[in-house]
Amino acid sequence: MARAAAPRASARGSGCAIRALQRPSHPQLNESKKGPHVPPHVQRQQATQILAADIGRLLQQTLQRFAASESEAPQLWVDAAAPPIAPARLARMHPGGRKAQQQAEQLYLRCLSQYRQSVRPQDLRRGQDDVAAALAFFVAASCRAHQGVEVEAAALRAVERQMGRILCLSERWHGAELTEKQCYVEQSAVLGVLMADSWTQARPAGGAAVSNVRRAARSYLGQLVGLDPARITLGPQGLALRDAITH
Repeated sequence: MARAAAPRASARGSGCAIRALQRPSHPQLNESKKGPHVPPHVQRQQATQILAADIGRLLQQTLQRFAASESEAPQLWVDAAAPPIAPARLARMHPGGRKAQQQAEQLYLRCLSQYRQSVRPQDLRRGQDDVAAALAFFVAASCRAHQGVEVEAAALRAVERQMGRILCLSERWHGAELTEKQCYVEQSAVLGVLMADSWTQARPAGGAAVSNVRRAARSYLGQLVGLDPARITLGPQGLALRDAITH
């Protein structure tokens, strides 16, 4: 089974990542609209949010009930969308005018390309994305950015196994349309690279730069997988609830 690299290196070509997080213009994944008419792109994003909520619920239940297992989880593959879906969706949720959204879309396209070329080149060769690997990379990169600790390869492999089992249990995942699965995987990859790159740039600067990245990491973990990073730890056995460790 091919493994993703631990999220250490920054994403080449996405040097404006930290600047995107330093101002209140990074995308809010939970977009909602009230009224009789909901635009199609909002409907699609809401479908992704429902999927994320189900995965988050299962993840919380799994961490509360079961210890991490070293047995392999089934790999789940999704055909890579052509063209990609998530960069444009994420860009549409940016405040500002069309030019700002176009710049944001290009940033997210670079992040996705960096993920596929440098983090998971084995997936790129087969034209599919390993869903658990993308989700694990996002979680690991976000925990690293929020907690300021390095993520070793063993920890990333353990999170992959956890994500694989949770995805297998999710009825929402199995019932989702292909485009929603593709978008969810792409969002995980894009935001994982964004977090990895932003933390690499923020760490030497310290101060407000680190605070902004930590705030973004906490927000994305909550929105994409329903996790509060203050309540979890990430170690060689994967994710665990702090409450479970202290009792």
